Parts: sequence; C-alpha cells; structure tokens
Amino acid sequence: MGELGVTPSVLMDEYGIIGKRYAVTALPCNFVVDKNGILKAKYFGYGEDVKKRFENQLMGLLSKP
Repeated sequence: MGELGVTPSVLMDEYGIIGKRYAVTALPCNFVVDKNGILKAKYFGYGEDVKKRFENQLMGLLSKP
C-alpha cells in the first residue's frame, strides 16, 4: 500500500455489525470504497491473485479525477 501512496482506514468491528451488513464470510476481508462512499469491490482471503486484483482495482480508482 505504501508503494501506491495509500493510507488505508482500519475498521475494528467489535460487535460484528459491519461484518453482518457486508456479508463478511472470511478473513482477511478488504473493501474498496470510492471517494463517494460507494462500495466498489470486496476481497476475501489472501494470495497473489487477490493481491493483484485488489491492486488493479485500487489503481483504477486512484487514476480517476
């Protein structure tokens, strides 16, 4: 994330409210939310394929004005 110049927000869902609302079924779980607060993507688990898809989605959002 540092290479992309992004400082992510970290949500601590102490009571599981957000997990239920966004149907989190696995950890780790990462969400991509645009500057208007619109959920653009969510990624479950971790691996090179997930990392690449996440980075590509993020770069696409960051390149838009």
